[in-house]
Amino acid sequence: MSWKLIRAQLRLADFVLVALVICAIIVSARHFTEPQANNQVFVYKDNVLWNVYPLDRNDVIMIDMHNTLEIKDAKVRMIKADCPDKRCIKQGWTDKMPIICVPNRLIVEIKTQENEHKLILH
Repeated sequence: MSWKLIRAQLRLADFVLVALVICAIIVSARHFTEPQANNQVFVYKDNVLWNVYPLDRNDVIMIDMHNTLEIKDAKVRMIKADCPDKRCIKQGWTDKMPIICVPNRLIVEIKTQENEHKLILH
């Protein structure tokens, strides 16, 4: 099909829909790429808040004999875990997504203090 034939079949509503979709993509991309102020690292062990660390400090944190975290450049990653599949380590650096180590019942979330959503492992 030629461009002229395709353009002749499009209506004003089609152009408006395409414009709305492009605007939605831009707004959502901006939301996910801009850093959040006052983010903290919440560490849950056995569904209990174990500790809270500021995301703006660079540190290596030994949670227990099974897991060790690293916080650097406003991102966090698991650097040591003795679980069999090591998915939490393979996840790498994150500044949005939670890190979950199911065998060791550990959850690492990055959020603001007032944002109190909790993931629960059973």
